[in-house]
Amino acid sequence: MEVARVFLDRGAVLPQNPRLLYHAVYHGSVTMAKMLLDRGIGTPNQEFVTAATYRCADILDLLLERGADIHADDDVALRNTATNVRLTMVQLLLDRGADIHARDDEALRVTCFEDFMGEVVLCLLGKGANIHACTDQALVNRVVEILLDQGAHRSVLDDADRIAQVEPSVDMDGDYGFWMGD
Repeated sequence: MEVARVFLDRGAVLPQNPRLLYHAVYHGSVTMAKMLLDRGIGTPNQEFVTAATYRCADILDLLLERGADIHADDDVALRNTATNVRLTMVQLLLDRGADIHARDDEALRVTCFEDFMGEVVLCLLGKGANIHACTDQALVNRVVEILLDQGAHRSVLDDADRIAQVEPSVDMDGDYGFWMGD
């Protein structure tokens, strides 16, 4: 990194290759990403989704500071960070104005499959995600996954209409349970 900076400071010319910024972002090099952006190589929007999918919050923040569109592709960056269970990055995007309700609260729905500790799910709910988006599809998906993990036969997937009628209920003790709709 230091060698690259010295060469650039002494007038070395880098090719206008946007893949250079991609590699800096993908490998998590905030310093290199800054140097490339300062020299007009690549654009913040170009690698914003890459940063959201693979790397650190510092690079995501840098790209936002440099003008990346937080709402690009219906807030795909929020969905990607939520899917990859990156709590710090989810919080950063929400604090910077990402739309938690984009694509019918898809960030919450996709996170239900990956967030086994529940941290990102709780963060999204705390920021106002709609747990009932898309007719409770997140709950239905999670119930099917739990059933399959517990040894249910794969034919459970063939009965999607019946599974879709599973509704959460709270008993008198405050414990969550499930009952089948009419």
